[in-house]
Amino acid sequence: MVANRGFISGGSEILRKARAARGGDTAAVAEIEAAKALRAAGLHVHFQMAAGDTGVQGVRTSDFLVGGARGTGAGGVPFEVFSPATSNVSRVVGQLAKKLAQADRFVLDLSRTVVRPSELANVLMRINNIPGIPRPAQEVILVRDARIVGHLR
Repeated sequence: MVANRGFISGGSEILRKARAARGGDTAAVAEIEAAKALRAAGLHVHFQMAAGDTGVQGVRTSDFLVGGARGTGAGGVPFEVFSPATSNVSRVVGQLAKKLAQADRFVLDLSRTVVRPSELANVLMRINNIPGIPRPAQEVILVRDARIVGHLR
């Protein structure tokens, strides 16, 4: 039996990310690697164009939609990707909290850090205990080298 493989979509946004990744943009590399890991887990991933790129100002857009319709992302859940370079877990927590304006679900790419998944077991509680956050964090998927290595809810 072959495992159900997800699908990555997003047209021109995928091409833009690929060009940025080839140019050394570590955030774009992390987004592509995160999408590959989710696809391998059988989830559809749809890259979104940033609101500012469409002329909408003052709105933050998540990196992609996960689990929606193949090819469009319709009905998918917004996820923001973050790839920390720090080994300080408290800094990772703080940076994720700052991204809550974009999404309340995250894919955390651990490829550029020595932080271990076990050190992040309470990351949701830590984020949600920060005073003044705009909304609680709901989910964190941990990825390293295009593989899911943890899932926190």
